[in-house]
Amino acid sequence: MIERVDIPPRAARYAPAPAPYSQGRVGRWLTGCVGGGQPYFNQSSALEVVARGSNLVVATPTASGKSLVFMAAALEEIVNGDGRVLVFYPQKMLGGDQFARWQRALERLGLEPNLVGEITGEVSMYERERVLERARIILATPDVIHCWLMRMLHLPAAAAFLKALKFVVIDEAHTLDGVFGSHFAFFFRRLRDARWRAGPMTPEPQVIAATATLRDPAEHLAALTGLSFEVIGEDQNGAPAHGVTLLHIDGPDVGAASEKAGADIMTALLDKMSPAEAAIAFADSRQGVERIARRVNRTDAKPYRSGFNPAERRSIEGGLRAKDLKAIFSTSASELGIDIPQFAYGLNVGIPSTRKSLRQRCGRVGRAQPGVFAVMAPSAAFARLGSSLRESITGPVEASPLYLSNPFIQFQQARCYLRELGSEDCVPELRSELGWPDGFAGALEMALPGAERPRVLDDIANTGWDNPHLAYFLRSMPSISFALKNARNGETIGTIDHEKALREAYPGATYIHLGAHYRVIDWFNTSYEQTIKLQPIKRAEPTHPLTRFQISASVEAGEVVDGHLLASAEGCLVEAQLRAVESVEGYRIGTTSLLYRELLEKDRRMRRKQREFMTVGVVMRIQAPWFAGTSESQVATRRAVAEALQEVITREYGISPGDLRAAHSGIAFHSITGARKVDDAVAVFDTVPGGLRLSSPLFSDFAAIIARLERGAELAGEEALLPASTVQRLEEWHSRLTASEPHHHPPQVGEGKQLIFAPSSRVSVKIRGQTVERVLLEPQMLAIGGGEQLMYRYEDLSGSQAWVAHDQVEPIGNDWQRAIWNPINNHIEPLEVNI
Repeated sequence: MIERVDIPPRAARYAPAPAPYSQGRVGRWLTGCVGGGQPYFNQSSALEVVARGSNLVVATPTASGKSLVFMAAALEEIVNGDGRVLVFYPQKMLGGDQFARWQRALERLGLEPNLVGEITGEVSMYERERVLERARIILATPDVIHCWLMRMLHLPAAAAFLKALKFVVIDEAHTLDGVFGSHFAFFFRRLRDARWRAGPMTPEPQVIAATATLRDPAEHLAALTGLSFEVIGEDQNGAPAHGVTLLHIDGPDVGAASEKAGADIMTALLDKMSPAEAAIAFADSRQGVERIARRVNRTDAKPYRSGFNPAERRSIEGGLRAKDLKAIFSTSASELGIDIPQFAYGLNVGIPSTRKSLRQRCGRVGRAQPGVFAVMAPSAAFARLGSSLRESITGPVEASPLYLSNPFIQFQQARCYLRELGSEDCVPELRSELGWPDGFAGALEMALPGAERPRVLDDIANTGWDNPHLAYFLRSMPSISFALKNARNGETIGTIDHEKALREAYPGATYIHLGAHYRVIDWFNTSYEQTIKLQPIKRAEPTHPLTRFQISASVEAGEVVDGHLLASAEGCLVEAQLRAVESVEGYRIGTTSLLYRELLEKDRRMRRKQREFMTVGVVMRIQAPWFAGTSESQVATRRAVAEALQEVITREYGISPGDLRAAHSGIAFHSITGARKVDDAVAVFDTVPGGLRLSSPLFSDFAAIIARLERGAELAGEEALLPASTVQRLEEWHSRLTASEPHHHPPQVGEGKQLIFAPSSRVSVKIRGQTVERVLLEPQMLAIGGGEQLMYRYEDLSGSQAWVAHDQVEPIGNDWQRAIWNPINNHIEPLEVNI
């Protein structure tokens, strides 16, 4: 054991419930819920705020009785009022867990349990309307209200529900940050506007939010909703708590060794636990939890993750509630608000990506009895981050970022809003009381049919023009989603997005689903089908993808973000638009690497897969011998710096590791003339198409990041993310940088000549709505539609040739160059790449 933190038990503090929650049927129900006495002090204080009619955020720790507050408010309205209630749960498992609780509460009040209804993706369209008509309390994820209800505002049942809406509940509000929270902020304003249109003469619904891990609850909820809030915080918490012991135990945190160690610990726990106890283990890889469950190999222990179908999820959730399951192995899918009293033990393989996540996961244990939660990671895992287990569990949590000015998010939300209004002829007047984020009026202008907009927004528009609510998800930017199909019987066993598929379901991969093994045999990615075929197999060795990123940056005017460019004779630090290619080049089994370029000779289905996207990132060029070059030590230094910066930024700024990546090779700088590879740079960048500026702290807070690395070097010594000498060199390099102006070097193109992509350029081409990589062979002016158009003959990966228009070609990756072409004599003069 490396470190132990004991969270002592806490005695209860009580206070009388305020009217109207102290009398009548609701008063008797509340008294029964609190064991015949009074509610906790925090619950009583929160109900006083509700009774005053103010919007409320209850910001107290896990297991402090937050849900009792909004349940009491809702039930009082059902018993003594005529309003209706919409309750947002962030995850399906959480909503399903609470549905039965709501039904029991209604039954105890002598009311019909069908007064509460659940609307999820599994509920049929017909039944959704019946639920809207019948139920006075609706439980839903924000996703289904966005995708379904906001498209169906013309339905009488939808208008009646919105008009009668008295309360909106936002549970687990700390999950609403990043992409999800940013989309939610616009969605909630659209919902408020729809509610106003349904009942303009009635007061706005009162909002009650609950959270355990927000740094500034009132400010965050105001940004999410456009409303002001009163806060009931930790200082008013009167809920009792069992003691919980947190442990940092030494062990591997990545790879097969960590999975084996995690499985061994869980097996030992399962053998020793009493019948009244259960355990939960967390890992951040979907296939990782499958492999851990497979190693444990017990019928009373199951994996739980995204990608399961509804029946599979319900089976696992039902097994937990019925106490048939003694353990689950989960990703973040079950870290929020799940109340399973028998969870007495918890394990996390590796350090959770954020302090918020750590606290949520710890909060799953010790609810009905003392609990133990262990983090298995190398001995210096916390120290190398300049932190400790105690600081992570007791110090302030990270901020919850929102990207309300992001043009990609604003455009998607504008498309949805225009569709809801039913008129796309002009920009509507925005109601000021909704508090729309700055720039949204401009986004509405660009979202109108036929409006001029940047090409990157055109791509998003084309993705969801006919049905934006279904094309644009709240939790992610537009992306391809693949159906995972059993090649033997055609059955769909799950879904996976493009980014995850490159890491989990690449050609040749071993894929595990609820313990069953499959081999990935083929991809179908066309405009009408996105499917990955899986062949059932008895068992196979785990595979690991061989992935790489190609990153192209520029210091040209128009590509540098907000003028964020510092430079010196030793390099530069720039925040810029980046062109990124992520590809899987093959896979590894044990120590054997299998490359697609070799596998392709025997099986044409074994091809490299890739995704291409524009994003935003920060690039550091350091033209010094200790950093720049191709020697083993220079490459190792760049790798260490890139990984250290990524690690610190994700943990210090509350960013999901999957949303941020770092590269130390495959980096090029480009200008309008072409791209040139460099061996003196590292890049930290968003993996979210369009970019959210997640890496911006590397430019704006460089000193704070260096300070954290210095602290890590002091605490962890040889096991630090970076040695003290490297941290000092980075600090000295940064101190010599000064503000610089972006470059602007347009090429001179003579009369009658064309600026083209040079032959042999490897570029991105749009074909039937899909972006693919092609090699250009030659330009030609072709007669099309009564005029001439610049076209390129190209070659695809199979050697076939075709033509593509110049305006369908985008530079991406590092192997392209511009040239000046004279169509009359076909002379092509390559331009010198000037970066």
